[in-house]
Amino acid sequence: MRTISNLFKTKADISSTSLASLSKVLFTSFFILFIFLISILTALKTTYYLKNYEKLVTNTIGHGIETLTSWLAQQRQMIFNLAQSKAIMDYLADPNNIENAHYAYTRLTNLKSFSPAFTNALVIINTQHLDKTSHIATNPDAEIFELLGQFSLLLDTANPKIGQSSLAPGSNLDTLPYMQHIKANDRDFFVGRLERTPNRTTFPLIQLVRNAQDDLLGAVVFNVDLKTFKLNLSPIRIGSTGVTVISDEQGLFLNPELENTEVFWGAEQEKAIVREWLYNNITDLNLSEIEGKLQHVWIGGEQHILYTRKLAKFNTIDAPIYLIFTQSFNEALKPAMIDFLTSDVSLMLIFAVIGAVIIRVIYEQYNRSFEMEKLYNQKNYNELVQLSLVDGLTGLFNRTFFRQNRDEMELYEGDLGIIVIDIDGLKIINDTFGHEQGDRLIRMCAQIIKGSLPKMKIARIGGDEFMTFVPGSNSQHMQSLVQRLQENIQLINHRGHDLPLPISFSIGWSSLKGPYVTNDLFREADALLYNHKSEHSSELRMRILKHFSRMLTKADPITTNHYLEILRISNALAKEISDEEPVDLHNLRLLVRFHNIGLISYDKSAQSQNSHIQTGYRIALYLPKLTPSASLILTHEEMYCGNGPLGFKAKEIPIECRILTIASLFIARYHGSCYQNTELALKSIERDSGRLFDPTLVVILRRIVESKYQS
Repeated sequence: MRTISNLFKTKADISSTSLASLSKVLFTSFFILFIFLISILTALKTTYYLKNYEKLVTNTIGHGIETLTSWLAQQRQMIFNLAQSKAIMDYLADPNNIENAHYAYTRLTNLKSFSPAFTNALVIINTQHLDKTSHIATNPDAEIFELLGQFSLLLDTANPKIGQSSLAPGSNLDTLPYMQHIKANDRDFFVGRLERTPNRTTFPLIQLVRNAQDDLLGAVVFNVDLKTFKLNLSPIRIGSTGVTVISDEQGLFLNPELENTEVFWGAEQEKAIVREWLYNNITDLNLSEIEGKLQHVWIGGEQHILYTRKLAKFNTIDAPIYLIFTQSFNEALKPAMIDFLTSDVSLMLIFAVIGAVIIRVIYEQYNRSFEMEKLYNQKNYNELVQLSLVDGLTGLFNRTFFRQNRDEMELYEGDLGIIVIDIDGLKIINDTFGHEQGDRLIRMCAQIIKGSLPKMKIARIGGDEFMTFVPGSNSQHMQSLVQRLQENIQLINHRGHDLPLPISFSIGWSSLKGPYVTNDLFREADALLYNHKSEHSSELRMRILKHFSRMLTKADPITTNHYLEILRISNALAKEISDEEPVDLHNLRLLVRFHNIGLISYDKSAQSQNSHIQTGYRIALYLPKLTPSASLILTHEEMYCGNGPLGFKAKEIPIECRILTIASLFIARYHGSCYQNTELALKSIERDSGRLFDPTLVVILRRIVESKYQS
């Protein structure tokens, strides 16, 4: 601990001897840790690969079983369809009819030829359902034969001439292994057990046949050749080795003395050893208990992995059929060992080398730590400086950078230009559509300026103001830059964008010969910018008003569509009441047209449902043509009873607003709920007299409508 504590001494106190002792301690500790990690990793790797190996074997055999199950389902459906066919049913009902025999044989041979796994097919008849005096049958060759047992053979597609069958037509089949299950008549379909003939190993698929009264007529039997059946199952192997066996619990066909190989496939060099071992030990294994569990067994003096699964859909009446897979333990873990040697040992060696290097680095690191910390602090400092010079909204330089750049340009000798750009309409965008839209306008303008003036150090020095110095530029070049910027603005507006107003800049520029001319450049550029704003201010605001008018057409279609009707009613009301209260007709006309101008930015999800009134008021103050009507726009939704947004009531509400309220709502109700019925509309207005409307104006409205506007 004392040696390690030396690491935390100051540079002046630590010595090379102490560092050497520390290195020795660290090397010994690292070596012990290295051996420990190797042991732990080996154990973990072995456990990991065994678990993955079990999952791999399970999935591989499971896939094979699913394939066989799908195959059996197809065969069963075909056999069922055959058993229910008219040809088979008619033949079993009347076996002495040669036409029935011919049709049944044709259907039988067609199905047998459809599946190459079928060796032959049988039709078995239950003679008890026949007339007791008639146990005579006919085959397709018109040969008549006697049915000798309760269950007798009617048809057999096997060819006796080549030794495929030993059963004659009419043979008594009561002694067949699966006959007792046909007699039991307790299931429609079942699989018989494995059987060995001189030529092959087979197992039968039996489908019972019943008539409409559920009487047992007989059965259809298809014998499946195990060798051909195996072709439906891909070889099950892990890597390049492994042996797969099909067997029952007794291993009847595993006898090494038998020549059959149908029940085996896999690595040739392992077959004989595995076959003999399984034949001698299969009953001791108790396949039903170890099914689905990975087992370790010794075969031929070598450890093997053994895994078995029951073919659930192939469970025979007498004994289930199993798939048994075995593989040498060494072969099973060979991929794990290869992976361990190629990756993990290499990793450990790399770890050892790194450990040695670390010990060396610890010795040298102390002397370099101060320099590294210094470089790190310098890097952080540079990043902070960089962040302090960049505008967060636009990504351009900020005012701080521009001041530094100005000090550099003050000493510049030669032609020096400056461009000052001010965004038009930013305030009305912020007031009308919100600061988020204003920020989007600033970002888009910054992109246009940056694209129009490439390779220039452009700075945003205010909310809507940008500046840049242009070294080496005379007046002619400055004019071309400004012209290019204006053309790009026109192009963007022509192509269209998603901002609420067209983009517009006011631009000032100047070019003088340096040094020490930056103040003069500022004065000239600011003067030109001011003149440009002054000359185009009225034109700009008129363009904005026209644009807002088009937007208002979409935002307030009722007023837009019936503007002239509302204005006619309003003028008539103003004329009638002018003796009592003076009415400014110019402001009234502006109010009728633009009272809902705030709706162009109205957000229906906003908490304040009257926010468009404040917005309209700000728009009117900004646009000189609408300024006289600004206060009227602010109060145009007041109710005569005082329940409006501002609480004005009766005569406190300007007469122009009271006229607009009654005129616009009369037209709206006339064209809306009153179905263009003048009387209904007037009665609707009169019901709200004193609450929404000035009672005096209500009386005047009826008089006007009845005398002048009845049509």
